[in-house]
Amino acid sequence: MDILYHHRTQLGDAQGVHVHEIIKAFRELGHQVRVVGLVNSQSLNSKSAGTGFWSLLRKKVPHFVYDLMSLGYNVIGIFMLARSVIHERPDFIYERYALNNFSGVVVSRLWKIPIIVEVNAPLYVEQAELGQLAIKWVARILENWICSHATQALAVSGVLKEILVSQGVPSHKITVMPNGIDFGNFNPDVSGVEVRKQYGLKDSVVIGFVGWFRPWHGVEMLLDILQDLLSANEDVKFLMIGDGPIYGELVQKAKDLGIWDAVRFTGSLPHEKIPSHIAAMDIAVQPRAPRYACPMKVLEYMGMGKCIVAPFQPNICEVLEDKISGFLFLPEDKNNLRQVMLTLINNKKLQDETGMRAFSAVHSRKLSWKDNAEKVINLVSQGKKIRS
Repeated sequence: MDILYHHRTQLGDAQGVHVHEIIKAFRELGHQVRVVGLVNSQSLNSKSAGTGFWSLLRKKVPHFVYDLMSLGYNVIGIFMLARSVIHERPDFIYERYALNNFSGVVVSRLWKIPIIVEVNAPLYVEQAELGQLAIKWVARILENWICSHATQALAVSGVLKEILVSQGVPSHKITVMPNGIDFGNFNPDVSGVEVRKQYGLKDSVVIGFVGWFRPWHGVEMLLDILQDLLSANEDVKFLMIGDGPIYGELVQKAKDLGIWDAVRFTGSLPHEKIPSHIAAMDIAVQPRAPRYACPMKVLEYMGMGKCIVAPFQPNICEVLEDKISGFLFLPEDKNNLRQVMLTLINNKKLQDETGMRAFSAVHSRKLSWKDNAEKVINLVSQGKKIRS
């Protein structure tokens, strides 16, 4: 099939990985993908997350002005998409949902081309809760209209689907499709030996985190409990992979708590180096997650066969089974997180068994980018059969 991929993102952080991987998966299946966006899909750079022009602009201009700018993008989006549709005649449009961006659905309806809208978050709800929306009623109406009038909306979790349905989107318009991973890159055969040598981890019990260091990611909880873990096992080390707004604060916190020697900060790394760093871990942690998300890092941990510790909440339970394929702690409960970690750090057998069950789970559910791409193609094909 000939696919027109539309996005309005800077391609920093996990969103860039998602865009890059699903495009790659479509192409590996033999489909042609043309990309329409303000940023080139090849410019994937985790260091750009939160630092690009539009992110900086959002911090500077009033929310009302930014809302108007996001609405104004539709003029550009409709023009770019219409030009591509007229010249290329794609079989369908695949769009990564962005707040107030209705351009894809408009072009889809005008040219009678199917559109699949990938929804990673209920952006109206998310931005309203963060106090970053000025024209709330417009954002809510457009979110519902976009998801309701797409050929099919893809929600990354069942929780997200429930939120969209509660806002008025017809249930039959939404297909739950969790994020994926590349099984070729994320698997237990990847070696972490060199990474352990590089950071002086040797035979330590390595607890790791991969992500963008933002205030709401809960990374500080890991540092808060490290002293207690060291009391139970003096050879515990933390491997903190990433960068972000609170990087400096976390470094200072580690020093202030007197645990600096037990922590390794890697800074931002290219995505291709992430598998070997996860391989160096014994226990991989997702300290916090939005209630509607499908964290890609959890899936990557699963693909690597790692023992995972994550919050006990419905969306996480969609991919991990407590004490089977992972260990779940009460969200925001630092004491419960401590208890779970103390259970694991001196039990290598339990770590390994849990990790292998996580590996089996991610494969049995076919949570790969290529499987997701196949599901999308099937959705479009089925829709065409129904219309014919």
